[in-house]
Amino acid sequence: MASVVTVTGAIQDSSSTLVRQLLGQDAELVTQASVASIDYEVIDISDPGTPVGVIPLTGLTIGDVIFDVPILDGRWTLDLVGYNFRLILPTIAFPLPNPHRVNVIVSWSNGDPDVNYPFDVQVLPSYPVP
Repeated sequence: MASVVTVTGAIQDSSSTLVRQLLGQDAELVTQASVASIDYEVIDISDPGTPVGVIPLTGLTIGDVIFDVPILDGRWTLDLVGYNFRLILPTIAFPLPNPHRVNVIVSWSNGDPDVNYPFDVQVLPSYPVP
């Protein structure tokens, strides 16, 4: 498993965009050609003993989420390289203002073991809390 990226500020019942650098085993940026398949799932982890699936394991189109040329835009402020992975989650991903885990599982073209690139997302309520 790759390191967990922590995200704050996602809003309940709203679409959210997750970005990160997907790095291979030699710390190189992953390319579309190096990936055989990519899937994601969303889990409510508010009760660590009983995680609740929100979106089951779902396949993604490699060319829609992995970029061979890293992107530098307003979503990325960590370095001058940019991100090579972007996932736009549907509004159903975060139905409750609870902590969630988004697992992004990559299967490699060369047959190496799959890698999970997790995000921990703190979801805020869509309405003001009194």
